[in-house]
Amino acid sequence: MVPHLLVAFYKKTRKSFSGQWGVVLLFLLSMLFYSTSGFMYFEGEAQNKDWEDAIWWAIVSMTTVGYGDIFPESTYGRLLIGLPTMLIGVAILGYILSALAAILMENKLKELKGMSTFEKDKHIIICRFIGLTSTLQIVNEMRLDPKTQDTPIVLIDETLDELAKELAEKQVTFIKGNPSNDSVLERANLGGAQAVIIQAELADGENSDLKNLAIALNIEKMHPEINTVVHCLNPDNVRFFERCGCDSVVCIMKLVNQVIVQELQDHGIHKVVSELTSNTYGKQFYVADMPSDAQTFREVQKSLAQEDILVIGIRRDGQNLIAPENDYSVKTSDKVISISSDRK
Repeated sequence: MVPHLLVAFYKKTRKSFSGQWGVVLLFLLSMLFYSTSGFMYFEGEAQNKDWEDAIWWAIVSMTTVGYGDIFPESTYGRLLIGLPTMLIGVAILGYILSALAAILMENKLKELKGMSTFEKDKHIIICRFIGLTSTLQIVNEMRLDPKTQDTPIVLIDETLDELAKELAEKQVTFIKGNPSNDSVLERANLGGAQAVIIQAELADGENSDLKNLAIALNIEKMHPEINTVVHCLNPDNVRFFERCGCDSVVCIMKLVNQVIVQELQDHGIHKVVSELTSNTYGKQFYVADMPSDAQTFREVQKSLAQEDILVIGIRRDGQNLIAPENDYSVKTSDKVISISSDRK
């Protein structure tokens, strides 16, 4: 654990500290050599001490620990070796600690301002900040699902000045810039990401889909294997996102219209949809792998019912088949559409 933290710290600070590191290290080693050799010259024979004792004394004195088990007894040893070791040791230690503190503060400020580079992988990228409440809701939904509760999240936005404290506490990393630019996507380590969410620009609804299409095209060209989910405002533009290779296109306007009509016909349906699409309470929709031993839809239902999972349909080749016949033949490549209290 400790070596891992040290390596992570070095990676974060090496660029900021590289210019000073050689000078500090050389000065530190020179002082250590002076203290060790001086102690051996004045005290080694008199106190019957070896080089190991001398090095131990030098380190303890330079770090101001001062155990008192070994110390210079002669006048010259105290004045010429002991006193400079203590004074210069304190100065070196203070300088190193202040430099490290400054570097850590600088790196933290860069992260909050979105000027850093993300180096982890298997993360989820969110393009655009659409408000603190909405962004927090998305992040919280991810954190409540076991599949993504520990997944790193990167937020890309060109208008946000500084990452909100609430998002920083959720371990969200901010990258400032236009998500359609290659350099910005590279700073967010697009190649190592597992998924990208492209949110609509609600402040510019007329051009939002066009801007999102540019982002999606760039991502699909650079890394077509990454799962992309796009928020489309105009239902007529869904086909363009599908043609450019987006894995999922969510058109809220179309969904809202459908729910409104359903709510008119069947009062309370919007609460059902809200519960089944939220990780905060109740049960949720899930799309999972097909049980290997199931041959028909009925067998799938019986198999998963033992785990308190309600199977409502099958997804095959990107198409949903809700409530098929009991003897409907299933394939191992099919996905199961189900309702359950958690992801199994």
